[in-house]
Amino acid sequence: MQNLYIKRLRTQETKRLTTTEFVIGRNADADFFIRGNQMISRLAAKIHYSNGKYYIQDVGALNGIFVQDARLPRQSKAEITEGMTIQLADEKFTLFVDIQADIQIDTQIDAQIQIEKKRKLCTHKWESAMVNSERIWFVCKKCGERKEEWR
Repeated sequence: MQNLYIKRLRTQETKRLTTTEFVIGRNADADFFIRGNQMISRLAAKIHYSNGKYYIQDVGALNGIFVQDARLPRQSKAEITEGMTIQLADEKFTLFVDIQADIQIDTQIDAQIQIEKKRKLCTHKWESAMVNSERIWFVCKKCGERKEEWR
């Protein structure tokens, strides 16, 4: 799943689409909780992720959903992609991909993999870091791995 974001243009509030079913509405339980606009339905729309594509579905928005200025028929869905504009009632949203976030996440994963590899290959040189009446904590001076032993 790529890092697709949805931005509410009026407030610049931005949310990342992190689940395969992302709910937008005035309900506080929604993934994108729209505050301060009574024209938005409590449960206005759902964005689904399936087979590498995103779809928006009208789930009963009283004032309609528009994708690229075309009204979505009630209870139907349409494919959505980066750069598209979505309108719920009088609120406009845009979809975008944050490439920097993708790079940052990949870098963090790569760094974690490198740390794990280093720890597996390390011939540990343990030194005691902390002692209490029940446990002793050790830290490897070479790789930083930690372990504890019960007394």
